[in-house]
Amino acid sequence: TQSRTGVVMQTMKTTDPKWTGNGDLSALDKFFLARIRDERDLILDATMFRRGARTRYISYAHHHDKQVTGVIFQTDLATCMARNATRTPDRRVPDVKMKWMYDVYTQTPPHAEEGYDDVIFV
Repeated sequence: TQSRTGVVMQTMKTTDPKWTGNGDLSALDKFFLARIRDERDLILDATMFRRGARTRYISYAHHHDKQVTGVIFQTDLATCMARNATRTPDRRVPDVKMKWMYDVYTQTPPHAEEGYDDVIFV
């Protein structure tokens, strides 16, 4: 598939039994899996509005003996929408999708019980 940066991404699958994804890997999945085995710290800068995505990464990080700190930005919908409106058209998320993501996120917000070792709210 063609990415926004013009780089062609190949579909990749993993057969690792500890990876609980559906097998198809996104660019973020590929980055995560390639770096989690390193001895360096890793920061995933992603929305992670769905609990299943968060817990999948947390579980796999723990499998590799990594501690996981969640940094949760508590931003209201109006601010999210205003910031999105300032993005260039090719990076702007449709309003309906922004509202849907926000609704999903507020119904299942991140919390320590998901497996975080520490949670920081900003």
